[in-house]
Amino acid sequence: MGALTDRVVAAAERQTGCEMPYLKTLADTSRGAFARWMLAMPAAQYRQRAPLDAWHLARLGATVAQDCGTCVQLIVTVAQRDGVSTTTLRQALDAPDDLYGDARAAYAFGHAVASQAADVADHVAEVEALFGHEAHVELAMAVATCQIFPVIKRGLGQALSCSLVTIEME
Repeated sequence: MGALTDRVVAAAERQTGCEMPYLKTLADTSRGAFARWMLAMPAAQYRQRAPLDAWHLARLGATVAQDCGTCVQLIVTVAQRDGVSTTTLRQALDAPDDLYGDARAAYAFGHAVASQAADVADHVAEVEALFGHEAHVELAMAVATCQIFPVIKRGLGQALSCSLVTIEME
């Protein structure tokens, strides 16, 4: 099983462009924990009804609320690969209040949910009205599942320093 988990971790690191020492810790420490982690990954990637940009921006808002660099970088990298514009991502990171329309609503929803903001009910209502119930459920699931990564890294003591987030130019 060791060689298989090594290949899985290496593939995940190649796909995201980010090192994932926490996955190596899981795999090295408990095959059962690693196997269950891998079972959770399809849930973290589920999207059918939510608009692609909104899905990524909700995840980004939540991750910014939970992490100071490496997980944010992963979300940005995957969003870029999926076609979210560099301009939108840069604005979400530098001045999220200046986003407009659906982008602003999705990012603010993710951030409000992850940070347990007092006005989270307003963001929930806005997302439901903008995107519909099924997409709203997907965005809520995206926000919940993307928090697994920074939380486990913090719990393992592997998220103790910040890193700079870079956005490749289009």
